Amino acid sequence: MAGGKGKIEGKKDGVPFKKGDPRINREGRPLKLPGLDQLLEETLGKETNNVSAMQLIIEALIKKALKGDVRAIELIMNRAYGMLKRTMDMDVSIDNLNKHDLSKICEFLLKHE
Repeated sequence: MAGGKGKIEGKKDGVPFKKGDPRINREGRPLKLPGLDQLLEETLGKETNNVSAMQLIIEALIKKALKGDVRAIELIMNRAYGMLKRTMDMDVSIDNLNKHDLSKICEFLLKHE
């Protein structure tokens, strides 16, 4: 709901959108700041004493990791080797499911193969 409960004036709060509703944001959220890619490229590529800003950032992160900062270790490992695959084991009995529920589960599994 746009704005959340009590945030919209009038009686439109909590009412689903209808065609032509003025609450609809047709333009949507801007994708990103204009020129952010170029600004980051320029800033991180700047060199001081033949060392780029990006290299200094990575070295600082590695120093934190070597001191035992778990978040820094996690960030480096995830970037270098990819995030670990998380698995979940489930023990499910289908004996008590009706045909409708069973068919929905089958559709879902086939869709997400």
